[in-house]
Amino acid sequence: MEESWQLIALLGAVIVVFSAIQSKKQHNQAPSDLIREMEDAFTQFSSDISEDNERVVQHVDQTKSRLEDELHALKEQMHDLVKENERLSTELSELKHAHAITAERIEQRPVNQADTALSAEPSVQLDSQPDPDSIAVRYETLLDMHRQGKSIEHIAKSQGINKGEVQLIITLAAQEEQERAQK
Repeated sequence: MEESWQLIALLGAVIVVFSAIQSKKQHNQAPSDLIREMEDAFTQFSSDISEDNERVVQHVDQTKSRLEDELHALKEQMHDLVKENERLSTELSELKHAHAITAERIEQRPVNQADTALSAEPSVQLDSQPDPDSIAVRYETLLDMHRQGKSIEHIAKSQGINKGEVQLIITLAAQEEQERAQK
């Protein structure tokens, strides 16, 4: 905006100099004609400045309106993301709680000789044929990436899931492996 005013001031100076040069060239013109020409030049100059000023004001108003709309949209998006984060945090807490309860029940389950006799034979089958419902089978690709040393963030992005879910799956798979080793 400052450049516009500088340009306008420069244009005014050029007009004044041009008028002065013209008046020296035309000595035979009456002084009232010269004054009238200068008045016309200043009037035109003033009109041009007003038009330029109106265009600048319109442009500023349009830019302000556009930026306010963008700000409003970004605030809505941020609000939605905060809600989604809260929902996912709650869901993760519930999953952790459910996992803790399940692990507690497994640890507290009484082991009797009949269960031991029944579980001895299937454990041989588990080693030869993995349980299709096991974490290791369902998330084989994810666990392979973890074994290769890929970061949680990289795994989450490549699998299209949250980092918390990746961490939970890795933890559950490790627990599943420990349980399998204990049997």
